[in-house]
Amino acid sequence: MSLIERIHWLDAAIRDGAYPNPDTLKEKFGVSRRTAQSDYAHLRDNLGAPVDFHRDRGGWYYTEPAFALTCLLLTTGQRDSLQRAVQVARAYLGEHDAETLEKVIASASPLAPPPPPPVEAVYASVRLTHDVGSSPELLEDCHRAVRDRQKMWIRYYSARKDEETERLVQPYVVINEAGERHLIAWCELRDELRQFFAGRIRDWKVLNPTHAYSVDPGFDLQEYRRGFVAWHGEEPTVIRIKFSPYQSRWAREREFHDTQTIEEQPDGGVILTMRVAGMGEVLRWVLSYGPEAEVLEPQSLRTQVADAAKKISEIYNSSKL
Repeated sequence: MSLIERIHWLDAAIRDGAYPNPDTLKEKFGVSRRTAQSDYAHLRDNLGAPVDFHRDRGGWYYTEPAFALTCLLLTTGQRDSLQRAVQVARAYLGEHDAETLEKVIASASPLAPPPPPPVEAVYASVRLTHDVGSSPELLEDCHRAVRDRQKMWIRYYSARKDEETERLVQPYVVINEAGERHLIAWCELRDELRQFFAGRIRDWKVLNPTHAYSVDPGFDLQEYRRGFVAWHGEEPTVIRIKFSPYQSRWAREREFHDTQTIEEQPDGGVILTMRVAGMGEVLRWVLSYGPEAEVLEPQSLRTQVADAAKKISEIYNSSKL
């Protein structure tokens, strides 16, 4: 039996009130008394168990009866998966979430040997939240307000209007959209459901339980999140984008939206069709492909892309280095 197995058996025997001792371990596992004493010392000193020897019962017991060893037995694959989760958290969620996961891994299987150097790395091509992050205290309070149905007072900065307003909101849910945290809440100032980017909540306070509220039973998160990326609030529109044969090599591999369909073209290109809201986000996304993507419909989006391309051309044709 390994040290991990002996320690887990010893913990269970103590909690069962069996008062195990060195002789018990020696008989059970065929180890020496010295090894048995070492196991006891490891449980007490390294794992922090409140264990002592009961002279009348002749064995070990927990001086705090409610104590239980919270050691997880992880396979190599499970530990590797958790290590990858840490890397994903660091790339997409922020340092606080990564550190929290690392603490979980450290507390799991503390008797196992340290993991080898990672053989796989996870990177984010765009650092989504590190520059405009959300404080852990804010997120914790938002989660608590959602869970306990407590209203929140927030001071919110609107990037579109470049102004701050004070709001009383009824939090519905916190969502994580590509690493950005958003609070979906009923805004009493606007008298409608709104989405607040956590990075723009400048100040906040969770109000006492007397301000409790009920979530609209008709609220459907999946229906609400029908936009492209984190956009919402508009009626979905069918868009059709034609990718060049070159860019189609990558477009075929990716799922941009859960409503998408891809139609192959004779020249090797593809036409991507989606039904989404948030034309502002779609506009910026299409422009990121430059001449490799052409909007076929709607005409309004096609016109916006053409106008943006014209302005970009004018900037580069008139500017001097």
